[in-house]
Amino acid sequence: MAASLVHVLRFASRHVRLNSSFPVAVEGRRYLLSPDVLRYDNYLKQSSIIADQMEGRIDVFHGAIADKLQRELPLAENDVKHMLHTCRTQEDFKLAEKALKSYHEQTQHIRRRHFRYGPVLMRCCQHLGLEEKALELVTDQSLQDIFLDVTTYCLLMHMLFTRSDYKGVLRVFELMHSRSIRANANSYKLAFAALYKQNTPEAFARCKGLYEGVQQGDLTDETTGFIMALALNQVLSALYLVDNSL
Repeated sequence: MAASLVHVLRFASRHVRLNSSFPVAVEGRRYLLSPDVLRYDNYLKQSSIIADQMEGRIDVFHGAIADKLQRELPLAENDVKHMLHTCRTQEDFKLAEKALKSYHEQTQHIRRRHFRYGPVLMRCCQHLGLEEKALELVTDQSLQDIFLDVTTYCLLMHMLFTRSDYKGVLRVFELMHSRSIRANANSYKLAFAALYKQNTPEAFARCKGLYEGVQQGDLTDETTGFIMALALNQVLSALYLVDNSL
């Protein structure tokens, strides 16, 4: 279960900046997930390698994929993988989406796949600025067995957080729970950060409920800072209202 309140207070002091300002602010980075988790640079590097291997024939490759789809021919794992690494436009992504759905339909009876498409799909969407499309695909119930790893959800939550779509972040977190995807430290950090950003009594109530179920190992110092900053803001806000009503 979650750490004790004493533990929370001890570590919150490292991340909550207390001064004369209100509301209380959390010192943090623009990106809540580390480069090792995001691996966006790795996606770009792999995309460059695949493009070099094609020797400038990306359009020819895309044409071949479109032909396979039109003729309802089976796709190989690398067909989808390479499509996701060679998307340069939204039109390219539409083709990649069709290829992914077709491949999923062909292979959904196979229990294990060698390649995890979820994280690469999220990085491709980030590359093209297609956060809403990423959310649409992940929430599509017919595709849910493509998205079985927590990394996919963390990457999507991070994309939505950087766009200040805090409701979207929490929606994805709830979706993980409904699909029995175990939350990890990164997903908890993003969820608590979204609640901190909302900074409402409802967000605080939700924060308290979520905190009750957190394993101590999933509470990072930074996450603790978000929890305590939200708590302090709501307490100070309540005191301010009481003081001004007297």
